[in-house]
Amino acid sequence: MARNKISNFSADEGLFDKFKNAQEVQDVQQVQEVKIAQTVKEIGSTQGKKGQKLKRINMAFSDANHEFIVTESRKNGISATAFVNRILDAYRNQN
Repeated sequence: MARNKISNFSADEGLFDKFKNAQEVQDVQQVQEVKIAQTVKEIGSTQGKKGQKLKRINMAFSDANHEFIVTESRKNGISATAFVNRILDAYRNQN
């Protein structure tokens, strides 16, 4: 409790200012790094990295749609997830 009290004698005046500024700079750098990391996440970029996960949805497809996703993704040489994400991106950009 005594740590939070301000000294009447001003014995520590200016003593910890450089540490406070260093902490503020470090906080700003961490925030910038987090923003960069969030914008870079793409499909397949998180494999094998602990703590780096993408949102997941367990979805059911009709037989025809499942067949289409699998065959088209194989034709393009990408995963089914990447193919579905491309379809969704294209739809989002149109609307």
